Amino acid sequence: MPTITKIYTMEEASEHNTKDDCWVVIDGKVYDVSSYLDEHPGGDDVLLRATGKDATDEFEDAGHSKTARELMEQYCIGNLIKRHLLFQSWRLYPRSKISRAFHRKS
Repeated sequence: MPTITKIYTMEEASEHNTKDDCWVVIDGKVYDVSSYLDEHPGGDDVLLRATGKDATDEFEDAGHSKTARELMEQYCIGNLIKRHLLFQSWRLYPRSKISRAFHRKS
């Protein structure tokens, strides 16, 4: 049975920007690093500054090791979807009452 991957928008991910609730977006994936902040070798402020945007460039520039890249996978909670792709996908399916209500709130 395939696993279901949660999908987030950048707006959703950027709402999680505190020490108690910190999400970062790297390479199209969303990571909840809240429990890792105190352990991060670069300090928690590096991760907190990475919220609310795509932090892929900063992550790559830091020269993370293969071990660090493997470690971060345990914090992955889903994938990022670009807002324009979300709206394009709505055109492929009939709109339900729920999707119409969501569209009005956006």
